[in-house]
Amino acid sequence: MLKTEISRQVIDGFRRRDKHAQETIYKLCYAEFMKVALRYTKSYDDAADLLHDSFIRIFTKADSYKGSGDFVGWMKRILINAAIDHCRLKQTRPQVEIGHAAEEMNQRNNEEKHYVADEHQLITLIRSLPEQQVLVFNLYVMESYSHQEIADALDISVANSKWLLFSARKTLKEKIINLQHG
Repeated sequence: MLKTEISRQVIDGFRRRDKHAQETIYKLCYAEFMKVALRYTKSYDDAADLLHDSFIRIFTKADSYKGSGDFVGWMKRILINAAIDHCRLKQTRPQVEIGHAAEEMNQRNNEEKHYVADEHQLITLIRSLPEQQVLVFNLYVMESYSHQEIADALDISVANSKWLLFSARKTLKEKIINLQHG
């Protein structure tokens, strides 16, 4: 999460739509929010567009922040929702037949070994997945959404969410093994 604290004075200015407060928030949050946006997009340009759209939403919804609760968390939720919308616009949503995928997932999870790759390699590997897998993986692993929350947000079934996560993990594991073996 964001390492820099945002003062109450800046938050109050933000709620009054003060341009200086908006600029301060933008500067404080840009780097951390860009990392989040990069996880949901295939390129830096797409991430910059997503982040720009998110800040516009944040600034236009200033009056919906009531002053209680985690301000950065409120902004991050808007960013995540914008990422979901971004991914929805770029893809069709095929439903996946899952058969006995849950059993296979549990069996493979028990067999998995842990591999280490640096952050840049992992981000590159995640971004190489199909967009819906990227979205489900990020929401589940990075944002701690439940499969029900993912299903509701993406208008898919819980089983489809689980299958997409399973597929993403399987593909990532294969790609990491390939990286290790050259």
